[in-house]
Amino acid sequence: MLQNGGEQEVELELLEACEDCAGNGAASPDAISSCEPCGGEGRITQSRKVGPFLQQMVSDCPHCRGEGSVIDKPCSACRGDGRQTRSRTLRFNVPPGVLDGTRLRMSGKGEPAHGGRGRAGDLYIQLSIDDHEWFERDGADLLMALPLGYPELLLGTTVELPHIDGEPLRIVVPAGSRAGDTLLIGGRGLPHRRMRGRGDITVLLKMHVPQKPSKEAKKQDMALREELSISEDDVEDEVRREARERRRNR
Repeated sequence: MLQNGGEQEVELELLEACEDCAGNGAASPDAISSCEPCGGEGRITQSRKVGPFLQQMVSDCPHCRGEGSVIDKPCSACRGDGRQTRSRTLRFNVPPGVLDGTRLRMSGKGEPAHGGRGRAGDLYIQLSIDDHEWFERDGADLLMALPLGYPELLLGTTVELPHIDGEPLRIVVPAGSRAGDTLLIGGRGLPHRRMRGRGDITVLLKMHVPQKPSKEAKKQDMALREELSISEDDVEDEVRREARERRRNR
């Protein structure tokens, strides 16, 4: 993910104007002549009778393909096409905080005009941003889930992770946290594209439940069960309390 932007380069096979003939496709300037069927106009007019009416139609000359001229002796380097394929290294700048699918335009780096007349077209580069290992993106903001064991949620902990800006991301989990709580880390997201500063990081706390706890762990859990579990008589009251708290926090 190019969170700070920067210069990139790419190797491409590009069509360019033939250097030997300057893109006109002819072996020499004298090897080009005016098209006789269209008189150098590049267009021909055909008439046909439709009922009592005479209809005229103007179309490209099929002999010169609308060019108005023909090549008597083609260029040996490009075989009359006026273009050649060459391998080029293109360098371009990627803006900070760029979105996936962004298209960058490189003016004049596209295909050359046919016959060497006119400017070359533009080249568009569409960016594809790889997914991060644990971050999801919402504009300049980042979201991630942090699985923690019950002791870490109950007693609190501090977790450090490698971060995209090169500095460790320090996540302080308060004591008494619960699965589903979110922590906000301001200013450590991606750069905003149209304003100063950076986005935020939202951390969703999740409970990590071992898939295959050891026998010793099971014994310890059984010992804590009476102290930490909710009795059947209190379940209904806890459901009500949780609903009241959830509505207050809306």
